[in-house]
Amino acid sequence: MRVRMMGSRWVAVAGCVLAAALCAGCAGGRVLTVKKDLAAGAVTRSHVFLVKSFDIQDAVFTGDNSGNAAVVASQKQRIPTELTSVLVAELSRAGLQAKAYSKDAAAGNSVVIDGVIPRVNHGSGFNRAFWGMGAGAAWMMADVKLYKPETPAASLAEFRAEGTSGGRGGLLATGDFTSTNILDLARSIASYLTKRIQ
Repeated sequence: MRVRMMGSRWVAVAGCVLAAALCAGCAGGRVLTVKKDLAAGAVTRSHVFLVKSFDIQDAVFTGDNSGNAAVVASQKQRIPTELTSVLVAELSRAGLQAKAYSKDAAAGNSVVIDGVIPRVNHGSGFNRAFWGMGAGAAWMMADVKLYKPETPAASLAEFRAEGTSGGRGGLLATGDFTSTNILDLARSIASYLTKRIQ
């Protein structure tokens, strides 16, 4: 009887360890809300996607180091530049023609991807490491807009996307998830577009 109970305890412990290990890798991006969906046929794979540097100047920073002016200033420089580069790479990987925006590149066969980053949450490295399962998650969001260069006021699509560290735990979770969140954010934007472009 005692052997059987000890065996069931080991099974329960092993199950908990497995669940924790799986959740430690949970991260991702997603589209949170769609204000204006991209109409079928409005944009095709023949278009060139020009990725503008997203505006982050008025973003609200929370979580670790949000009170450190030097860290926030550094992030405000880093995030838009890195996001532009990663988003161009993700769109290209998905088979779309994409490059960083420039006035010279803007033409009738191009579409601008523009956006604003309203929130950046560094979360809590301590909570991620100690609790895991999503506690202290770091995340950032962007309000994204698509339009033709000649008519910026007439949007083709508008949506809010997010990148997040999710349920990562353990010692690695104490690190900086900025690049991870940028990649997740870029992938969520690219995924939304590729599902709607013919």
